[in-house]
Amino acid sequence: MEIEVSDMEEKAIKYDFNKLLQADSQYKVLVFQLKTESEVNAALEDFTNAAKVYNSKSNSEYLLCGWCTSKNKFLFSDFRV
Repeated sequence: MEIEVSDMEEKAIKYDFNKLLQADSQYKVLVFQLKTESEVNAALEDFTNAAKVYNSKSNSEYLLCGWCTSKNKFLFSDFRV
């Protein structure tokens, strides 16, 4: 599990997500925040695509949770790789 709420730039969040990709775990969870709904959706898409192309040692289930600060709501993406 990785939680990144202190930095609101996708580049910094991607750093934590990359650590999650390398973890040998069946379940992987990322919680992060960005300002706009479009930024959160773009990050969810980028992280999903990165997980799908990453050469992992085992299958995993992902839950990505993006907090949109301008709308005060979570957006989610879950998938298996």
